[in-house]
Amino acid sequence: MIRFDRRLLIVSGKGGVGKSTLVTALGLLAAERGIETLICEMGENEKIAPQFGRRASSYCETPLGVPHLSSIYLDPQESFNDYVRSTLKFETLWRPVVESSLIKAFIQAGPGFKELMTLNKLVELERAVKPNGTPKYDLILLDAPATGHGLTLFRSPMLVMRGAKAGPIFQKARLIAELLQDEQRTRMHIVTLAEEMPVSETLDMVSAIRFDVHIPLGDIVVNAVVPATFAPEQAEVLAGLRRAAQTVAIDQGWGDVRLLDMLAAADQLEGRSRLNAEHIARLKAKANIDTVTLPFIFDVPWTLASVRKVGGHLA
Repeated sequence: MIRFDRRLLIVSGKGGVGKSTLVTALGLLAAERGIETLICEMGENEKIAPQFGRRASSYCETPLGVPHLSSIYLDPQESFNDYVRSTLKFETLWRPVVESSLIKAFIQAGPGFKELMTLNKLVELERAVKPNGTPKYDLILLDAPATGHGLTLFRSPMLVMRGAKAGPIFQKARLIAELLQDEQRTRMHIVTLAEEMPVSETLDMVSAIRFDVHIPLGDIVVNAVVPATFAPEQAEVLAGLRRAAQTVAIDQGWGDVRLLDMLAAADQLEGRSRLNAEHIARLKAKANIDTVTLPFIFDVPWTLASVRKVGGHLA
């Protein structure tokens, strides 16, 4: 079970493994417990708010229609504009900067700068307080970019600090690095599938986080696991039945198609379950991190109710 015992929970992993689904499920679960939660989303397309029937947040903290749950899309350009406005104060000073095509090109090309501005907004949200001085959010869930881009993002503070050496940008980078590496405030959970390539990428990411980025690691969440449906002796019987049914169909030119399909489906499930178990064993042996497994949920279409089912397995 993933605990909500840190202010910032980062969820990362290879693209297509269910990272955003896990973030949404965790957000719903935390909100149901009365934890004031903000989901911070990165990437090319905003997914969270539309999933709740809300318009895209457009860099605004947007209530999702569930008590205690909001989301925001951290756009790099808007993050930079926000930083400039807060630094220069007066519109006559900041507007020429944020509208400059040269500055926009620099943000895109400058090593680590775009990522740094996005993370700077994350720091501001983590430090935000209510009028009474208490934290505005008890929990911030960061839906981080997929593995490669995610590592670039998390390396950006150190990259900028090596280049800047001193000054306001250096100080911003230092504050970001302190938040990301703080054992008391931050945890990173990595999502994967029990398949060869996702597990290999996850092991590489664990190594990079441990020895390069230094973000405190939480759990590895193995998503969409097909549980063992049949005992070994039952699986052998099913395989034999399928072979016999296929032989009858070929030899006699007939056969119950529905029976063949059912036997094939059972055989496929058993094979997938066995493969998942092998990769989970490899992951546990090499990563040396606690793992949480989530079952494959056979829902079509995929809805918010499906996401709540995921949360039910995390409670």
